[in-house]
Amino acid sequence: GAAEAEPRVYVTSKLWLDSTRGGGATTRAFADTARRVLGEAKYDARADRRAAGLAPVLDLYLIHAPAAGRMEAWREMEDLYLKGHVGAIGVSNYGVHHLDELLRNCRVRPAVNQIEVHPFFQRRDIVAKCFSEGIAVEAYSPLTRGQRLRDPVVTSVARAVGRTPAQVLIRWGLQKGYVTLPKTVNAGRLAENADVFGWEIPPAEMERLDALDCGDNTGWDPTEWK
Repeated sequence: GAAEAEPRVYVTSKLWLDSTRGGGATTRAFADTARRVLGEAKYDARADRRAAGLAPVLDLYLIHAPAAGRMEAWREMEDLYLKGHVGAIGVSNYGVHHLDELLRNCRVRPAVNQIEVHPFFQRRDIVAKCFSEGIAVEAYSPLTRGQRLRDPVVTSVARAVGRTPAQVLIRWGLQKGYVTLPKTVNAGRLAENADVFGWEIPPAEMERLDALDCGDNTGWDPTEWK
């Protein structure tokens, strides 16, 4: 039979707030990231890697939040993408109005919007906007930073499907069509978090989880920024 594809690491980095201002700051910040990724003393972020037949340094590069200067930063990120430095570009913590602004003015559409999403904070307006525009939703903090793992509905659904509460929260996001991003440094929990394929949460149990939406986020919420 055909050989199985080799597993690979998908490398993503973010443009931090202090570099989201244009004027070359975004390009310089990326060059610094590229030097660290490649272990090189210098990196020319203005060169055309695509024309030279070189692979991208990052698979995905994101604006961390919709700070002032975001459109200038996006234009520099578009150049990085068009010259082959990154495989895709996207945003993080963008609300509907931020996405509208970007889509009106971009040359390259964002591949991703990374936002906090879980049953208690579902962001249905942002999700609907992303899906209607073909933008993937990456869901960070899908485990609610551990704050809701003992919620009675979550634990009840976990018992019903014979899984852990953490697996239920991750699987809920997958069934919604999101790229879920659980975070842990514990090897046992890492294996548990990865065991979310080959089974499903039944529709009735999904409805119970859907009903938990209460606007309860676990961190900051830049989607409301101007």
